[in-house]
Amino acid sequence: MRSNHFRHFTLLLIVIHAAIANAQVWCPPGAVWHHNYAAVSAPLVGVVRTECIGDTVIQGETAKLMHATASGYDWLLGGTFQSDLGSVITKANADQVSFWDGSDWFLLYDLGLPVGGQWLLVCYLDAFVLTVTATGLKLVDGVPLRYSVVSLDPPLPWLASDTVIERIGFKSIYVHPYNYFNSWSVWVSRELRCYEDNEIAYSALLQGTCDFTLGVLEDLPDGELTITPNPGTEG
Repeated sequence: MRSNHFRHFTLLLIVIHAAIANAQVWCPPGAVWHHNYAAVSAPLVGVVRTECIGDTVIQGETAKLMHATASGYDWLLGGTFQSDLGSVITKANADQVSFWDGSDWFLLYDLGLPVGGQWLLVCYLDAFVLTVTATGLKLVDGVPLRYSVVSLDPPLPWLASDTVIERIGFKSIYVHPYNYFNSWSVWVSRELRCYEDNEIAYSALLQGTCDFTLGVLEDLPDGELTITPNPGTEG
């Protein structure tokens, strides 16, 4: 009888450990994102730095409070600038990360979806259907992170597909894509430059530093990825 209880207890511990091991990490201590920055109505170029500063509560739910600042160069005035862009609020639930637009939650991404899975993303001036076209794992500082390649329908003039990486988010879409509608109406934040927290650091730059205003994005190197379905063996 004790043996059965011990086996059941051991099995329960294994299940709990697996669940914890697979739980998504979002906005951990030290989490900082750098994105490219531009302005619609002014000749500005630079970088948006978004830092996770702690927990908050929205509608009774625990969420993550982030703060964003922009810095760069003003071509019209011929000098540098720095602007406080205010707070960004997000939350994670299993494989999903959502953002708060000030009145409601919107889904940012769902890493639990298989190839062919879809979700609706409210982004910029419209809503887009995102379809998962490939999934896999990427090692960042020895930590395996899931990723999904997604297509946008309808495509944006500058973006037909994107990659979302666990813990890091999209490579091209900002962590708060709805920001185009609020008080940041002149700001456009897109294209990830760098991400780091207390455990890992990731750069999407071929050259330059995270806060350097002029950089070039890289593509995910094929040699670092495992993809399902394998395009070389399926179809």
